[in-house]
Amino acid sequence: MEDINLTLENVESIVQHALLHQPITDMHTHLYPPCFGTPVPNRTGHTDAAGLMLWGIDQTLTYHYLVAEVFRVVPATQLPFEAFWKMTVTQQADHIWKTLFVQRTPISEACRGVLTLLERLGLDPNEKTLDSYRRFFSQQDPDDYINRVMELSGVNSITMTNPVFDDNERQRWLGMANRGPDARFKAVLRIDPIMRDYPAAARRLHEWGYAVEPQPDAPKHGRSPVFFG
Repeated sequence: MEDINLTLENVESIVQHALLHQPITDMHTHLYPPCFGTPVPNRTGHTDAAGLMLWGIDQTLTYHYLVAEVFRVVPATQLPFEAFWKMTVTQQADHIWKTLFVQRTPISEACRGVLTLLERLGLDPNEKTLDSYRRFFSQQDPDDYINRVMELSGVNSITMTNPVFDDNERQRWLGMANRGPDARFKAVLRIDPIMRDYPAAARRLHEWGYAVEPQPDAPKHGRSPVFFG
């Protein structure tokens, strides 16, 4: 950065400039790259009902923070939990948009995040229905869309959360062994089952061909147990 004469008058603008131009590493997300498949209609014409790349207006609006918020407005006495979860994702998104964004002023942090997304993408956040947003996302290429969002947000690296005992995700990792991972996304193994239910986790690891002991404290040849062989 070029030499700058820092004064009381310009310190605020200098700090703002530095923050706006500082690349961001997102340290914790539940995001996935296109190679993990996506159920969202898009320009490529390829969708995967069990795909892990969730994006688009419906998936954004049905994020769990907004689901929790809509139940504070329309409690389960009016819309039972069972009825809500029987809805399609499209129906859930319509309900959340109507309830939190059309009928009420969307001032919560979760709602403001949705509005910021729409505005940064050049969309009008004042629409009464989600039709135009759905058309917009259906015209996007998932790979190009990720690049655009990363550019708009200043993010240069996305850290995933990868549950190693999830069969759906595990098969996708195995299936792209010859292609290599997406450089924009960093993998982080989520090994909660090892801590919560080690015997069950050990059985799965054994089925996969790893050398494991049935109990975490079981000695092996006088040495510490080997969890991964």
